[in-house]
Amino acid sequence: MKQDIPFIPVLAALIKNENGEFLIAKRKSDLSNGGKWEFPGGKLRFSETPEECLKREIKEELGIDIIVLNPFQIVNQSLYNKSILLIAYLCSYEGGELRLKDHDLVKWINPNLLMEHELSEPDRPISLKLAEVNTSPGQMIPIEIEKSLQGTIKIGALFFDGLDCQSKNDRLWEEIEQLGKSYQQEYSEPSQALEVLQSARDLYRKIGIEPTKTRPSSEALLRRAIKGKPLYRVNSIVDVGNLCSLKFLLPIGLYDLTKINEFIVLRRGQKGEEYQGIGKEMIHVEGRYTLADKKGAFGNPSSDSLRTSINVSTKNLLLVIFAPFHYPDDRLQTHIDFSEQKMLQFHRGILFSKEIRK
Repeated sequence: MKQDIPFIPVLAALIKNENGEFLIAKRKSDLSNGGKWEFPGGKLRFSETPEECLKREIKEELGIDIIVLNPFQIVNQSLYNKSILLIAYLCSYEGGELRLKDHDLVKWINPNLLMEHELSEPDRPISLKLAEVNTSPGQMIPIEIEKSLQGTIKIGALFFDGLDCQSKNDRLWEEIEQLGKSYQQEYSEPSQALEVLQSARDLYRKIGIEPTKTRPSSEALLRRAIKGKPLYRVNSIVDVGNLCSLKFLLPIGLYDLTKINEFIVLRRGQKGEEYQGIGKEMIHVEGRYTLADKKGAFGNPSSDSLRTSINVSTKNLLLVIFAPFHYPDDRLQTHIDFSEQKMLQFHRGILFSKEIRK
């Protein structure tokens, strides 16, 4: 008769620092799996959430504080006649001074170098995936703002990799509908919302677009919500972008990083410059603020391009929040953090970088 192997749920923290390195720790030789490198973590206690478990374990073992972000990978392996279900969570280092309890050494390491270490067996597939994600094309491309535009606009930029885009996500859509209903309750008609729309309108005027003739995308979303009209469903990445734009009431651009060439610059459109819009005719950007790469313009605060558009196969993403220069940095940072949370909540993957550029 087949005998069931005891099942143990274990959580691992993939703690990332600002340099994109991950923390690994070498277990003491007198402990089980001694001398092996691992991602720190521990067993999940009864009635404990994964976030509570990882925060507790990392504080006890290493003395530091972390922010638990999202699940990254699940590994199920047999080890010492026990079935180990290892759930790895992406985390970020929050603060504190490293101290050792169950480990002899710790180090911050580039994910491409993880497999050069003698890793605990369950940590090997996680390390392979981290390295794979880290070397994906277009994971991060520097963004510059043309000197003549500095002092007129600021952007929040987030670089994601390894996202799992779906054609639809019902839980996400429920959240979008709930936000829309909250606006319906607050405003009986769009004209009552002019004050909260001012930042997006200020941005448009600054970049040479009259917002009463060409509405900011965020304003168009708000008007539909107030009138009780459903928003357009595209795919889960675009839907998260619409959720964020509706919440912040600022324009948001979404771009497939693998379709962007070499560099990104926010500049004025050149004479006669245009690009194919998404479901639209050609978008003329001469004299207007536009994002561009080596191939030319591909997006602006009002219209994205077909060339860099998002589809269900998109894994590498650049999300850009456009804001007027006077927009408070702390408020924009809150929007960036919310965008990170929602994109990873519904798509897993990994965030490689987030920043404010101005």
